[in-house]
Amino acid sequence: MASIGIKCRRLIEASLLITLSILVFTFFNHGQSSTAVDHGIIQPRTAAPVGALTTGVVKKVAVLFGRSSNANPIQSFHRSEQGNVTIVKRDDTLPLADAIANGKRYLGIIAAAAPKDPIWTQTDFDISGWEDDADYPQTVDPTVAKALSDLKIPTDPAAIQKTSAQQFKMGFENMNCQIVNDDQSGGQYLQTYIPAHGTIITNSVISPQANIYSAFEQMGQPRPTPQELRRMIPRMNRWSDIVWFLWAKKTGQFADDLRYIVKDNIVNKPTRSVIDQVFGIPPNTLELKWPGRTFDVRNSDQGKALLGSPLGSGIAWVVADNKKVLGNRSVKITIFTGEPMGKDTKYFAIFELVRV
Repeated sequence: MASIGIKCRRLIEASLLITLSILVFTFFNHGQSSTAVDHGIIQPRTAAPVGALTTGVVKKVAVLFGRSSNANPIQSFHRSEQGNVTIVKRDDTLPLADAIANGKRYLGIIAAAAPKDPIWTQTDFDISGWEDDADYPQTVDPTVAKALSDLKIPTDPAAIQKTSAQQFKMGFENMNCQIVNDDQSGGQYLQTYIPAHGTIITNSVISPQANIYSAFEQMGQPRPTPQELRRMIPRMNRWSDIVWFLWAKKTGQFADDLRYIVKDNIVNKPTRSVIDQVFGIPPNTLELKWPGRTFDVRNSDQGKALLGSPLGSGIAWVVADNKKVLGNRSVKITIFTGEPMGKDTKYFAIFELVRV
């Protein structure tokens, strides 16, 4: 029993450290990262995830939610409430061929998706522990502001609605030790919405499951099993579900006006590796000022690869899961860079949801 008590204390200490890290990130580094920690949050929800079987030797573990092992991926949208979890290994790089294959699969899923009524409600949002905070201190990166200005989209305070969807109820369960502390942060998604101009800027993606992984890693414990993880994450947990729910809430009958989703300062390593491979350059060396270069997923393998990256996958699910509102859409992706941040150049992406 003494060893269990020590583990509990370590879990509490680790979760407190994560909470402090998120607060520091939010209030001192706002605008610096579009994906601080995102293992699994915007990956596909199939039990046999695209690209996962051909990646090779790995260094990290990602987790994916929402599909039963025998489910048809087209017929099993919104299964996340059942808590199905599959562990998938992932490296810091994603081979270009795998990314292209992912993109092709996503295009197939989008094309085959049937229009559905939304399943998530305000009650789901609330009981999953999320809090919609419209006052977090976030500014629009000057590079993004310039790009949006050229697209006739204002970024002044009067035009934007900033949102921090924070999930504060993290529960850990390890062996016979259960810790539930409602003051611990289980995730954070930061978005800047510009409703009148159909635009969302994604500033940060920190998933509940990523924080759980970090807590276990910091205390030197093995990551939880899929069964354990199901009991720890909130029912509504995916970036694509949260960002769309809040968009629809803010725009109402005009939700179908969504046209642009901007990824602000991409730090996700597999996604950056795909971008570098698309341009055929060494890692982290892209220099391409706005207006950058645009790829159409319908007629280029480069576009499919970008859609098949971890950050692109979330866009695919927004389009597929919300076809009843958005109608038939395809995607164009514009890549450009900003000023260096430390040793790496800032990478940006604008996903245009094109009516077809």
